[in-house]
Amino acid sequence: MKQLLLFLILFYCHCSWSQDPYYINYSTNDGLPSATIYSIYQDAKGFLWFTTDSGIVRFDSHSFALYNTDDGLSDNEVFQMKKDHKGRIWLLTLNGKPCFYYKNKLYNENNSALIREISSSSLLIDFYEDDQNNCYFVYKYGNIITLTDDNRVIKKNYPNYSFAGIWKNKNALFLLSTTGIYDDKNKIRNPLFSASNYYRMFHSGDNNYFSEKNHLYYITAENQISSLVALPSEAEILQIFVENPNKIYICTRKGLYLFENHKITNCFFKNDVISNITKDFEGSYWISTLKKGVFYVPSFDVFVDNLNEVNPLKLNCISINKENEIWIGGDNNNYYHKYPGKPFTKKTFFTDGQTDQIKNIRFFDTNTYIIGKKTVLKVDAAKKTTDCGFGANDIMIFDREFFIGYSNIFKVKTDYVNSNSVPKLDGKELLQKRGTVFAKDFDNNIWIGTNSGLYKYAKKDSISNWDSKLGGQQTTISDLYFDGDLPSLFVATASKGLYYFKKDGTVNQISKKQGLNSISCNSIKKIAPDYYLVGTNNGLNSIQFINNTCKIKNLNALLGLKNKRINDIEYANSIVYLATDEGLVNFNIKNITPKKNRLRCWILNLKNGNTILSPDSRHQLSYHNNNVSIKFVGISYINQNNLTYYYKLD
Repeated sequence: MKQLLLFLILFYCHCSWSQDPYYINYSTNDGLPSATIYSIYQDAKGFLWFTTDSGIVRFDSHSFALYNTDDGLSDNEVFQMKKDHKGRIWLLTLNGKPCFYYKNKLYNENNSALIREISSSSLLIDFYEDDQNNCYFVYKYGNIITLTDDNRVIKKNYPNYSFAGIWKNKNALFLLSTTGIYDDKNKIRNPLFSASNYYRMFHSGDNNYFSEKNHLYYITAENQISSLVALPSEAEILQIFVENPNKIYICTRKGLYLFENHKITNCFFKNDVISNITKDFEGSYWISTLKKGVFYVPSFDVFVDNLNEVNPLKLNCISINKENEIWIGGDNNNYYHKYPGKPFTKKTFFTDGQTDQIKNIRFFDTNTYIIGKKTVLKVDAAKKTTDCGFGANDIMIFDREFFIGYSNIFKVKTDYVNSNSVPKLDGKELLQKRGTVFAKDFDNNIWIGTNSGLYKYAKKDSISNWDSKLGGQQTTISDLYFDGDLPSLFVATASKGLYYFKKDGTVNQISKKQGLNSISCNSIKKIAPDYYLVGTNNGLNSIQFINNTCKIKNLNALLGLKNKRINDIEYANSIVYLATDEGLVNFNIKNITPKKNRLRCWILNLKNGNTILSPDSRHQLSYHNNNVSIKFVGISYINQNNLTYYYKLD
């Protein structure tokens, strides 16, 4: 028999750590029985199954259903689920007593003679099916059981071996053990692989891989062993997911590595023990961990940055100046600053020991204003900071006048602010309304958003109320954006959606009826001609003007941002930045592509009147016998509850 050869083509890992992708963490708080998740399996219906140390869990995109020994499992500690050619889903257990799931039923030693015949007493460590439909059950301590296509059972015992896996090449079996690689006649096939307790076997379609601690190897069609990559020594490999021959995700005890085009290109979740990853039918990824439950990653092109904070970070505002410096405001007196090509640095200021909330960040001349509810901080070009002596929700500086939006709208001369450490604002009221946001239009009018409507300030202190343009009802103005190209003023409101006022005086409203995912709008940003992003309490929308018509699109499914509050939006160099209650979300808009919207529907129950019909069969009813009811589960992990199904009676 041909000797196995080892090709030492080592690609050592040298890469800079990137941001983690945006993800949703499912934990015991959401219905998982344990935070220890060993693997993930997607069945033919589209359900996801998680194997844990407390049983297996089925997820239908709405709720979790637990199966354990009370329901027929042979062991609660299940490491993997593997499907054979007959549709049986085998469960690899710790106690060596397998079971399988078939046509909605669990089979174990109590109800299956077959299970009794193939059971053992040590860890079931590998399952492998060859091209002749023979199934191999590999037990850690010496037993290999073959189940043929006609359900014959062949047992072999190797008492002196501790196995990690098995594969077949040209009708010959090869065994991976802790003492090396052997054929089925106990002859060692490659002396380069000596004793190790870290061998693991991986099967992906017709391809076979194995790892030795932090090294990953591929077994070629000629049964040669090719070394693919060596990770850092602490990154013990636990599992792999082969998305395509040039793209392999490697799960380790120190994060998730992406091996792409023969090199490591990224490492994600480097502080987590990643046990498994799979891709669902909608194109999103699911990652299991041994301590934190399951991570749902809609896209590896959408990232979240917690700005080096340990806990989720609430961010209120984000602004980018002409030098492409990024400024971000959060809660608890914190703001963050980033030069191009540099990491974020955290800044903190205190106001008499009280907690401050950064509401906005503005740029006027060469100065940056960090606008806190208790303190407005001026940062000059040399990065020297000065306390302006008052707090605000927003400010506007124009024509040597300083507008302050807070408990009232104040207007003072800029010289007065600059020459007084604590300017007195009493008697400087322009409008007795709580100010929220300012904007300046093409004609140098100052638009004033308040918690009770919209106002316009013209020269000579002329103020007009524009509530009548907003349906005649008062509403909180969350954001204002004037687009000089249209020209139009966009008004984001807290309870009535979005308005835009054209120069000719026409007013248009965009709400849920027109396609917005929420009428509670927080921010609007133009990122291209006639193209805008709108952040709401329920995610992100795009608005595009084409031939005087307005096209609205809910971007939540595209980005996986369901129910995420977007507080502010910025855009620079094709990167969209979203300030959220859980950190800074960012993505290159050129890399975002639509997902294949292939929703699944599983019929639970079909009734004609009081008669229950089989959902798996075809039924012909008379024209008048049309009392039909359908109970079903709609499966979509990226849309979840936002599903509408139609049925047709032919």
